[in-house]
Amino acid sequence: MIAFLIQIHGNFDYAARLLGWIWRPRHSYVIGVNRDVEIPPAFVESLRHLENVILTHDVPVVWSGVSSIAAWLGAMRALLRNGRGWSWFVNITGADIPLKTPEYMADALHGFASNGLHDHVSAFDVTPRYVTFSANPTRGAAEMLAVRRDCRFIVHADAAAHFAETAVSPIIHPELRAGLHCVELAGHDAHYARPLYGFELEMRKAFFRRFPCRCGRGWVILSRATCEWLLAAPEAKEAYAVMQTFFSAEEMYFHTLLYAMPDKAEHINNNNLRFHKGHPETVTDAFLAELQADPSFFARKIEPGAAQAVLDWVESLCPPHPRFSGRNQIGLM
Repeated sequence: MIAFLIQIHGNFDYAARLLGWIWRPRHSYVIGVNRDVEIPPAFVESLRHLENVILTHDVPVVWSGVSSIAAWLGAMRALLRNGRGWSWFVNITGADIPLKTPEYMADALHGFASNGLHDHVSAFDVTPRYVTFSANPTRGAAEMLAVRRDCRFIVHADAAAHFAETAVSPIIHPELRAGLHCVELAGHDAHYARPLYGFELEMRKAFFRRFPCRCGRGWVILSRATCEWLLAAPEAKEAYAVMQTFFSAEEMYFHTLLYAMPDKAEHINNNNLRFHKGHPETVTDAFLAELQADPSFFARKIEPGAAQAVLDWVESLCPPHPRFSGRNQIGLM
């Protein structure tokens, strides 16, 4: 059985449809809504009779911040507390598209497990490029790189060159993500970024001698045993403490930590079972044939207004369970 986390930042119409496609009585679900987003009352009411769905609304998730990891770990805790049996944790967003039925996913994951592959995490090696303060640090910071409507960057002057444009930033260059000190400003949808002090540089180098740096998309499939380990192991707590000031830590945490553990690494499939490894494509009808042929479980992310043929195909592939009447039940669409 699978435990799904659906992280929603808006568009409850589509998120309701997504839940209908993947909802089954035997699986478990956490719907995590960004604390700063107002939930339509009809959406809340529609979930009350679904005993296997947990709704959370307590984490202010900031794009590319450690709050994403906090939300994922919080969902694992909630799922483990609720007493239901499940074997795998799958995190998706409310804008993802299922390419397979939940029944197919469960059977496939059992097949992987029978071959010794329990976790599915796409990762690649990265050599960090560190940015340190100059001998005579410049004073002051400025807002830079407003590349997203939902996130701002306040950058120290000595790190400004790495945020002058997207092409030179840690958004594009993963080697810079562990090379800066970044703190998310919850409630402001912003990050503060600065160079490293000398002692921080030495701490990070020491950490990476034990946990070689790896990056990848934050979308993973983890076994229940791995989820339990992540919530209890000293190594996991240490990694969280160190990596919470990385840029885009959610694309490094599982990857760096799990691949460094010999008893975990040998059971990892370096494939997160996402279309194009979870790259945030704007999926339109032009992708239909490729989506139909792809062995992945999910794709991200849908552009509903330009993907009617994709939506029709998914509707026929994953019709809502009889207990879940989808759009009529949610009352939003």
